[in-house]
Amino acid sequence: EKTKNREHLYQVNRFQALSSMKDTIVKLLTATNPLIWVQRLTKSMASYCNAMRLNRCYNRKKRLGTGVRVRPAYKPHT
Repeated sequence: EKTKNREHLYQVNRFQALSSMKDTIVKLLTATNPLIWVQRLTKSMASYCNAMRLNRCYNRKKRLGTGVRVRPAYKPHT
């Protein structure tokens, strides 16, 4: 409802939504009235909306010196 009059389409950021879900999943499963926790969870997930900007792709900049590094083997002190 908040984003229907905006220029871009919006979708929920999955990683932030998953993070909020893992914090409340135990409370949801152990609650006597889980409907309250479901409503809180959906409200918090809906607050993590990001704009979807279509046809945006940029090449990543290659960093110098990011080759495979050989690390010496661990040698315990005797």
